[in-house]
Amino acid sequence: LDIEGWNWISYQDPTGFQGYRLFDCWGRDPDSGKPSGHTIITHFRMPVWQMWYGGGSYNKDSLPLLKRALMTNYRDSVFCGGRGPEKFETGAGLYINNFSGTFAEFRGEEYIKEIGTGNRLGSHMYRGGSLLYLPKS
Repeated sequence: LDIEGWNWISYQDPTGFQGYRLFDCWGRDPDSGKPSGHTIITHFRMPVWQMWYGGGSYNKDSLPLLKRALMTNYRDSVFCGGRGPEKFETGAGLYINNFSGTFAEFRGEEYIKEIGTGNRLGSHMYRGGSLLYLPKS
């Protein structure tokens, strides 16, 4: 995942889930200039799950709140579209995540607003799911 001008991290759980690896990459969309990102899970190098986020932008001052909201769900192993919890508040900001779907297929929108004024400090849309064929039962 070498995309010029983008950042990325790779994670493989050392305690289990043999063959699985998570890649998270983010940067600026070359067409819109807005931030965008992708999270991809592979199994023995074959992509099996993906999530895209973008379509909006965040005020630089709201990024610490966004990171804390995302880490809350990662730390607690809670899945809400691969993003943060439904609501997360710290200081003067409130993170909201409107998520629908399951791990297999989902979509949503997240945003941060200023407490008191209600002004939006940024937002992203996201969508994704399994890349494996799952027959209907």
